[in-house]
Parts: sequence; structure tokens; C-alpha cells
Amino acid sequence: MPLFSMTLLLLCYLQYPINLYFLDELSTNTQNFCNNLYFFELKYRTIYQALGCGNYQTNSIEIQLLKSASLWHLFVVSAGHFYSLKWLLKKIPFLNELLIQLLLLFFCFWTGLQEPAVLAWFCGISSIISNCFNLNWDDNKKTLYCGVICLILFPRWSQSLSLILSLMCRLILNFVQKFNSNLLKGILFFTLLLPLFGSSNLINPTGIIWNLLLGPILSFILFPIAIIAMLFPQTLGSCIDYILDFLFWILTLFQSNSQTNFNEKYKINSDFILLTKWTYVLIFSWVLFIRNQINKI
Repeated sequence: MPLFSMTLLLLCYLQYPINLYFLDELSTNTQNFCNNLYFFELKYRTIYQALGCGNYQTNSIEIQLLKSASLWHLFVVSAGHFYSLKWLLKKIPFLNELLIQLLLLFFCFWTGLQEPAVLAWFCGISSIISNCFNLNWDDNKKTLYCGVICLILFPRWSQSLSLILSLMCRLILNFVQKFNSNLLKGILFFTLLLPLFGSSNLINPTGIIWNLLLGPILSFILFPIAIIAMLFPQTLGSCIDYILDFLFWILTLFQSNSQTNFNEKYKINSDFILLTKWTYVLIFSWVLFIRNQINKI
């Protein structure tokens, strides 16, 4: 915990980025190659590129519908997609742990080396290290240690809301595991994430219901199909079109009049707002740390 706090404070005020630009160039080229695989004409080509390649630069009516329903995170690179892919890879008999981790690392580059996937990959590696050396790191420690590694390797991520949200979501997930009710978990997620969004419409109460109803379907069915659609575009592409048609029809019926206004890059411009968001993550992590220490007594 002190290591995470000290590193975070240093990176907020001392912006001396490590020279890892070759990784950015490699990930950009890999992601562009992925985007070019979706050369075929499909009704929701931008959605395919978001699901399969992590490319979500294009703003469209469909994307606005997903944002208004708080479902957009299921269509961009997220830890959910990362763990869905990991779950699928573990079902392949001839893949050992090393090959799985290498494929997951390739997925990070394939989708543009984005914060949620990179953090999830480091957390997976930390679990392996903890098990091999009997370090007995709990999930909160692994999350925070991996957050420090991400900030050391990519200091500019200290200004990324995507990394802040990824860290906070993992900490909240660790916190709500003891609850059995999915609805209660959703309410806690919404409540604890709300301070990070302020007055933004990127998250709203109806998103709890939408995520409970559609989250598993989109994460474990639509995402793998979108990946495989690169190989069979005409068959699977048309299938996804029908699914998305139905999804957007439902969302249109319940569409809110409010519009989401936020930066596509999830960059925080105000230093004060940046500091408050990181402070909130630190306070919550300290609360979890103190709670764990009390439980050990």
C-alpha cells in the first residue's frame, strides 16, 4: 500500500516517461492490421472493430445508444473481454499456461495495448508469481502492485480515466465477492463508481439492469463470435447483424433523451479533477486494506 501511494504521487507530479514508444508503435501497427481484417461490408462494421480490435474512435447513433444504456464498456477493450478470452483459451486442451499468457499478451497488442487489458494481463502474471513463490498475495495487493507496474512503464496512464476505472472496478469486485445477490453487487458497483463520473451521463442507474440482463450474453457470446467473424464474415457477420439489430431496437425503446458528453480517449484535463479521482481510489484501497487487517485479528 505505501509503495502504491508513493509511486502514484511521484508520477502525478514528476512526468518523466520511460521510453517505451516502440511498444506503442508495435501495438498501433498490430491494431491497424486487425482493423483491416474487417474489410468486408457489414452494417455494424464499427461495432465489429470495437469488439475485435479495440478501435472505438468512430462516434455513431449505435454507440450513443450503448453509452446511454451504460453498455458501451462491453463493446470496447475491457477486463471482461480479456477474461472471456482467457476462459475460452483454457478450454483448449493442448494450450498450457505459458501459451495462454503469450496469446493474452498478443491480444493486448492486437487491441492497441489499452489499459484494461494490460492491467488484467499483469494481474494474471502476478497470480502465477504469487502461487509459484507462495507469496499469498490477496487480490487487492495484486491489483495495486500491477497498477504500480502500469504507471511505472506508462506514466502517461496516470492521466487516463480508463486505468482509474480498471483499478477501481477490480477493487470493487474484490469487495463485493462476499455478497450473493447480483442485484446488490450491481448497486454497489454503481454507487462506488459514481464519484469517478461526476455529472457525466456515461453511467446511470438503468445501466445496472441492462448489465445484469445483457452483460453475460455480450461478453461470452457476442465477443467470441465477433473475433471468429474475421474468418467467416458472411456467415457470422450476418448473424451478429441480426443480434445487434434486436439489441438496438430494444435500446431505442428505452432510450433516454440525455446525451453523453465525454472525451473518447478518457483523458482527464484538469489536474485537480485528476488528483481527486486518484485520491478516491487510494482512499478506497486503504479502506479495503484496513478491513482486511481487522479481519485477520
